[in-house]
Amino acid sequence: MMRVFDMITTRPWVATQLAGAPWQPAVMHLFDRIGTELDVRGIPENEQFDAASVLMYHALGAASQRDAGRQLAATVTDRATFLDSTRSAVTDTGDYPFLTRIASQFAEHDDREQFEAGADIILAGIDRS
Repeated sequence: MMRVFDMITTRPWVATQLAGAPWQPAVMHLFDRIGTELDVRGIPENEQFDAASVLMYHALGAASQRDAGRQLAATVTDRATFLDSTRSAVTDTGDYPFLTRIASQFAEHDDREQFEAGADIILAGIDRS
């Protein structure tokens, strides 16, 4: 999963491709690869489709965010300033109590670490089932 994230990050066109057409061969190849890894991991066959789907959604979600971020980059040049202004916009109103509580994490998060944490959470849940 981390190789997928790195591919999305280092090759911006990949994010656009994956997010734009989820039925294309590249996505099917990724889905097949994820399923193969789950099989190697010993996930029961009757659980592999759902497990692979969730991991695929995680990857496609990251691709969509990367694609949106790439489009935003044309108007915003400084990530820290952008994240800080976004944080301020949601915490200053008092309308978002969760976001207010985690505001410092939001402003300082590392996308790669966050993606890896998400994959780890998903895999932990898969392993428990």
